[in-house]
Amino acid sequence: MIFSTNEVSRVAHVTLRQLQWWDERNVVPVRHMRHNRIYETGDLFEIAVIAELRRRDVSLQKLRPILRKIKDCVRRYVKAGGEIEFPNGHLMLVLDAEILPFHKPVLSNDAAEVCSLLMTKGTPQLVISLSDIVTRIKKAEREKGAA
Repeated sequence: MIFSTNEVSRVAHVTLRQLQWWDERNVVPVRHMRHNRIYETGDLFEIAVIAELRRRDVSLQKLRPILRKIKDCVRRYVKAGGEIEFPNGHLMLVLDAEILPFHKPVLSNDAAEVCSLLMTKGTPQLVISLSDIVTRIKKAEREKGAA
């Protein structure tokens, strides 16, 4: 499904100016159609993850080195046609906040594993529910389809 800049802004909780700034600096994927930026479902998902990390004070400087790792981890869950499917219906992204640029993101759909990671690591952890992001995207797709 294709999303406009306004739709991406609403779903990912970012401003239009932020999307434009990220586009100008090649932070997020974007395509142009007749002077408008357009985004596919996978693009929206990536933007929402980046926005969530930025809201947690992860700088773009720290974020850039792990973006490819996050993209590779997430890509396997985006099916043909843009449908995002997680095992057991949920997935969490866990990042070590102390060594972020050098850290391999952990994706887990096991709540016990996430809790274990949080309790055994000696450094602050960032945990993001990717399932919540997918829920927002699917809601936007339903609303778009109904319009």
